[in-house]
Amino acid sequence: MPTALELLEKEAVLYSESFLKQKFPSQVGNAYILATIDGNDLKEIESTI
Repeated sequence: MPTALELLEKEAVLYSESFLKQKFPSQVGNAYILATIDGNDLKEIESTI
């Protein structure tokens, strides 16, 4: 189960790319969902994705 979900609009991602001088993994879409998943067991975490 995700512990946090964030909606990132494309403009925010473009600004971050420019500031960090790194590309976002995906260039498709006008918005992105960032999910934070927490846990102690890697298999448990992978099963929730």
